[in-house]
Amino acid sequence: MIKRVAPTTLLLAFVISTSLGGFVNNSATAAGLGISVRVIPGGNQEGQEAVGANKRMWMIVKQGDSRSREIQISSTSSISQLISLSIVDASIINGVTSAGKTLNEANSWAKFSANNFILPAGTRKTVTMEVAIPNGIKDAAIEAYLVATAQSPKPTGKKGNAKYNAVIKGQARFAHALFLGVGDYEKFRVNFSIEDVKDTRRNGQKKLLIFLNNKGLTPIAPSGDVTLQNADFPGLRFGPIKYLTARINPESKSVFVVDLPEEVIPGKWKIFVRASQGNVTETKVFEKTLRFSKWFDILFNIGRFLVFVIGIVLLRKSWHLFRGTTPVPQPFAVKARNFLKSLRERINSRLKPVNSQSAQIETDTDAEIERFLEEMRSPKKKASPKKASPKKASPKKASPKKASPKKASPKKALVN
Repeated sequence: MIKRVAPTTLLLAFVISTSLGGFVNNSATAAGLGISVRVIPGGNQEGQEAVGANKRMWMIVKQGDSRSREIQISSTSSISQLISLSIVDASIINGVTSAGKTLNEANSWAKFSANNFILPAGTRKTVTMEVAIPNGIKDAAIEAYLVATAQSPKPTGKKGNAKYNAVIKGQARFAHALFLGVGDYEKFRVNFSIEDVKDTRRNGQKKLLIFLNNKGLTPIAPSGDVTLQNADFPGLRFGPIKYLTARINPESKSVFVVDLPEEVIPGKWKIFVRASQGNVTETKVFEKTLRFSKWFDILFNIGRFLVFVIGIVLLRKSWHLFRGTTPVPQPFAVKARNFLKSLRERINSRLKPVNSQSAQIETDTDAEIERFLEEMRSPKKKASPKKASPKKASPKKASPKKASPKKASPKKALVN
C-alpha cells in the first residue's frame, strides 16, 4: 500500500510545482503595453483667434516663426516602456480619417524636448513640441497626426542576472489629430455661423438640433448655451442650457444635439443660441414653433393633400349640376348602332373583289346593313311630329279630279 502511495504523492507534487512555476512566469510575460496622451491647453499661442486655447493640437505658425505646445504622456502599463514621438500623414479610407504610416513634412519642422525615452510603469511625463516653419514655405493647411509609440525596452543586463525575462512583441500607438496652419493669422481667422435650429424627439427625449457652418480654414469645436422663452407666456423660460460640440472641419457644416427639459411644451418659442470658439463668439435668435414630433408634419401634409383632392371632386360635381351636363349612360340601341357602323367601315375598308358576283354580294350586304340601320332609326321618326307628313300627301292625289272639267270642254264644243 505504501509503495503505491509514494509514487502518487511524488507525481502530485511535481504537477503542483510545475503549475505554480508556469503561473508566475506567465504573469510576468503577460504584462501589456499602454499609454495615454493629453494636450495641455495654452502654450505660446498668439494671434487674435488663439486657436490653441483648448485641449486640441491646433497651431498657426508664420514662415520664419515658431510655436510650441505641451503634451502629457501617462503610462497605463505595469512595465517600463520606450516612448517615441513623430508626426505622420492623415489617411482617409472609406471616408474615415485615421493616422497613416508615412512621416509628414511637419515632422521635420518639429522638435521635442524629449524623445525616445524610457517611461517607467505608472508614471507620467510632460513633453514640449516646438514647430518652426522655415522661410519660403507656401501657405498651407496641414492635417496630420501626432503619434506616440510605446515599445518594450531591450534588456540591459545579462540573462543570468534576472530571474525572469519578459518578452513582449509588438507595440502600442496613441494618435492625436493635429492641425497646422502655415501662414498669416488673418488667413486662418476663425469664421463660423449659426445657421438654424430644429426640434426633434429621440428615444422619448425632447432635443434641439443646432446647425453650425464653419466658413474658415481652421477646424473649430465651439461651445455655448441655449435659452428658450415661450412667445405666449414670457414667464415660461428655460436655460441657459450649456452644450459642447465635436470637431468641425474647415469649410464644412455639422449638426449638434442639445437635450431639453420635458417642461418645454409644444408651441411658439424664442430661442437664443450662443457659440464661442476661443475669442470669437456668435449669437443668434430664432422664433420657432416646436412640435417635437416628425410625424406631425407628415400627417399635416397628408391632410392637406386629401383636402385638395376632395375639393377638386366637389368642384367637378357642382359644375356638372350647375350646367346640367351630367353624363348619361348610352342605351343599348345607340351602342348597337355604333357597333354596326364600325363593322360597316371595316368591311368597306377591305379590298374589293374583281368578279362581279362578289361585288354583288358586297352590295347586298351593304343594303342589308342600311335596311337594319333604317329600322333602328324608324321608331324615333314615328315618335316625332315630322313623321305625319304622309297624311298631307292626300291632296296631291286628288289633283287629277280637278283637272277633269278642263278635259270636258272639248265635248261641249262638239255638242254645240
